[in-house]
Amino acid sequence: MSQATSSPHGLLARAEQIAGEFELNSEDVAKIARHFVQHMKDGLQRHGATQMPSFVTTMPSGAEKGLFLAVDLGGTNCRLKLGFTFSFTYENESLSRGTMIQWDKGWDIPDAIGRDPCEMLQTAIDDLALSVHVSALASDSVGTLMARAYTSTNDSNTLIGAIFGTGTNAAYVEKMPNVAKLQNRPEFQDHGPESIMIINTEWGAFDEDMEVLPNTLYDNLLDESSANQKGQMLEKRISGLYLGELLRLVICQLMEAKLLDMTVDKDSPLMSPHGIDNEDIIDIGVDGSLFEFYPTFEEDIRGALRDIPEIGPEGEKRISMGLARDGSGVGAALVAQSIE
Repeated sequence: MSQATSSPHGLLARAEQIAGEFELNSEDVAKIARHFVQHMKDGLQRHGATQMPSFVTTMPSGAEKGLFLAVDLGGTNCRLKLGFTFSFTYENESLSRGTMIQWDKGWDIPDAIGRDPCEMLQTAIDDLALSVHVSALASDSVGTLMARAYTSTNDSNTLIGAIFGTGTNAAYVEKMPNVAKLQNRPEFQDHGPESIMIINTEWGAFDEDMEVLPNTLYDNLLDESSANQKGQMLEKRISGLYLGELLRLVICQLMEAKLLDMTVDKDSPLMSPHGIDNEDIIDIGVDGSLFEFYPTFEEDIRGALRDIPEIGPEGEKRISMGLARDGSGVGAALVAQSIE
């Protein structure tokens, strides 16, 4: 079994010190929240790699019916519409066209940068002589929002879709007049004040200048070894792809300091194989393994919400969270269905 090579009190003290480096107090949470809200407002004004209009302008009612296909990457004798969930950073040019901006979550295919994911997928489908038309491109967060809205039994409206899994992202319902960067497009100039646009936040790229996000030695080491250095800084701190690597870096440092010996007895039970199971209410649909399986994850989120002065304990009670399992796939089909 693993043993400490020096005093267990020394190991415990160092472990508590390291854990403290990852903790946020109420003031930290409030500061990050204020910065994020301003970041969202700024993103609606100018084009960039965040606050992406999805070109989805209607929400499902729950009464939609039909047969549609969905392809989920991020992760057939009739002409079928296919909704394509693409869980990487791209900018929509329309509901069925986009431009690839950057890879993340460990992916790195340089030839795809600047190209249209829908067009590339359609070319591959055509090469197989399949009668399938790629009719919609959506992020995983937009798909989750659509899926939750479709299946929710709550009386409240679903306004947010969030991903906490291998990566992290969110989408939300925004009023069209607030999306200033679309106001010069003719197709959006006649929309009324209550018309909506679902916005793909790409919040994994939040605060890449590191103005408010916490930073530790281990975060820096992880970033230096990543395929997209200085990018996706929020995602690298909270998503499932990176949590194991952060723990490995901590363990390596403890071993280098002679505080931890990871030698394992061959007769130890650890060597035996084990299976691992992989006023109004605001409703949030959430997909991803972290939300579904990580102990206390929702409770931790709710604690942080209570720490934000503009929300507080009373506001937190008005927030409903529900699992939108396979939201990416189901949501992509719903986006395809929304096209007349």
